[in-house]
Amino acid sequence: MVNLSTELYNLFDSDGSHIVNFLTWLVKAYGHEDAIDVLDIGCGTGRILKQMAEQKWRVVAMEPNTEYHAAATEVARKLDDVTVIGGGFSEIEQEATYDLIAAVNAPFAYLTTGESRMDALMRMHRALKPGGVLFIDIPNFISILKNHHKPQTTQTQSPTGDLVRRVVEHEVDVHDGTFIHTDLFFVNNELKNKQVHRMSVITLTELRYLLSEAGFDEIMTFNGFGARESQRITSIRLMVSARKPPTT
Repeated sequence: MVNLSTELYNLFDSDGSHIVNFLTWLVKAYGHEDAIDVLDIGCGTGRILKQMAEQKWRVVAMEPNTEYHAAATEVARKLDDVTVIGGGFSEIEQEATYDLIAAVNAPFAYLTTGESRMDALMRMHRALKPGGVLFIDIPNFISILKNHHKPQTTQTQSPTGDLVRRVVEHEVDVHDGTFIHTDLFFVNNELKNKQVHRMSVITLTELRYLLSEAGFDEIMTFNGFGARESQRITSIRLMVSARKPPTT
C-alpha cells in the first residue's frame, strides 16, 4: 500500500462490484448506453475504478485526500481509459462532459454549508451532458440518530498476519448540524491511526430542494445498491439520483 492510512482503510473496505452493478442499471434506467463518460467524484482509494473500467466506461476520478489520491492513481495505472486527478467538488470545471457523475460513499456529506452544497450541485449540473445522470450516496443521519445504534468494533487480519481492530466513535455537534465519525485503528492492540470525519446532517427534503434549484429533474431515491426501482427511504443510507434535462 502507499501509506499506513490507506492500508488500514482498505483492510475494512469491501469489493465494489455491487456498486457498479447498481450504477450500470441506473444509467440504463435513464436511457443511456453501456459505453459512457463517468466522473467518480471522491473516489477514495479507487475502490470501484477497476469495475468501472470493466464496463468499458471512460472514467475520470477525483479525490482531494492526497494519500487516497496516490492509492487511486496506482490502481488507475493498470486500467484503460481511467484518469485520476486531485481535487473535489469545488474543482469541477468541465462543461457538458459526462453521462454519469457518481458521488459514492458520502463525499457530498463532507460539504458542511448550504452554499458549498449548492455550488457543488451547480458544478455537477454544468459538467453533465444534457440527459446526464447524477447519483449521490450519503449517510441518512436522521435514521441513524432515530435508531441510535452504537457503533460496532470490527477486526480483521492484515496480509502480514497482524490483528487489526477498527473502533468507531460517534459525536453530534448540535449547533453546527454535523455528525463526527472517528475511526481508531489498532494493530496488535496498539493505536496506529486515527481518522476523523465531520459530515453534515442532510435531509432528503433539503437534497430534493437543492437538486431542483440546480436544475435537475426525475429524482429517484434508493435504500441500497440492491435496489432496481425508486424506493421510499427507510434505511441508514440516503441514495438519490437525478437527471439533467435533455434540453436546457
